[in-house]
Amino acid sequence: ICGVFFVAGIIGVNTTDQRIPMAPQEAAFYLSWLPISVGAAVFFSFVFWIIALVHLLKNRAMDANERLVWVVVVILLNGLGAVLYFFLAPNPGLSPGTGRIPRAMNKHFQT
Repeated sequence: ICGVFFVAGIIGVNTTDQRIPMAPQEAAFYLSWLPISVGAAVFFSFVFWIIALVHLLKNRAMDANERLVWVVVVILLNGLGAVLYFFLAPNPGLSPGTGRIPRAMNKHFQT
């Protein structure tokens, strides 16, 4: 969707649906934000990846083999691996085998 608005801004689509070329200065202004936004996305993805690795190495809810598998997944898949780790890996604040139910709430679900 952003690409459609970007192209429409460069071409200069108006209400009469006639294409009016944009001045080079205006096009340069629109293009100047592209490296900044891509750079910010890369930076925050890298920070999130580092946070996932640190959390993974400090996580005591899993054994060494499982931790090794998650380290490989997080390193090879970068940002996607970090997201998968935070959604799927065991968390020390949660009871094992109960999914994402915190320990404090686990007593309500025991049979």
